[in-house]
Amino acid sequence: MSVICAYSASTGEELTVRSSKYSTPLPVEIGDPVEVIYRSDNPKRSVLAFEVKSRVGFDVALSSVMGALWAGAVAGLFLTV
Repeated sequence: MSVICAYSASTGEELTVRSSKYSTPLPVEIGDPVEVIYRSDNPKRSVLAFEVKSRVGFDVALSSVMGALWAGAVAGLFLTV
């Protein structure tokens, strides 16, 4: 299950942000106030504050896996020549 939050950007624009469907358990209930973090120059790029830690960990893990795959591909190219 995911959370959908509406927020007002500093531009006055009303926007929504959806949590990752993988963030479990959700630390909020319907009607709870939730902190939304967004870029002031692009308010549509936003994230729910309670997801920041899990997303950073996911990004690091994904980058590590992709780096290892890239290194393996390069090594494979050199070994097959």
